[in-house]
Amino acid sequence: MNEFRTIKDVLVSDENNLIFSKLKKTTIEHQYWIIVISEILSKLPYQKTKGVSQSIVRVYESKSSFTLKKNNQSGPNLVIRLNSTAAVARVKILAPLILSSLKKQGFKISVIKPTLSNVG
Repeated sequence: MNEFRTIKDVLVSDENNLIFSKLKKTTIEHQYWIIVISEILSKLPYQKTKGVSQSIVRVYESKSSFTLKKNNQSGPNLVIRLNSTAAVARVKILAPLILSSLKKQGFKISVIKPTLSNVG
């Protein structure tokens, strides 16, 4: 009875294919949102956005855990993880401008939530 598996066996197993598929999908989604947000920031005045694009660690959609019946039509939250408190503060100030631009592009995002990443 052989209890050892080769690396190839591990990498091509059905379980790992599912995990790698989810990881790839998540990575592509994060990269997509980083590009969208970076494009929006590039159109805003440099003095307001200085250093924000370089501080983005990841961006992802998050469903709100609390929804009111009246606000049932609202879209997901967009969480922007940043690597500095200064960038978080700037994004909080820029959030209405970013949200407005996203809505003009047809995205149905209800809230921008900048947060500090634990990377580092």
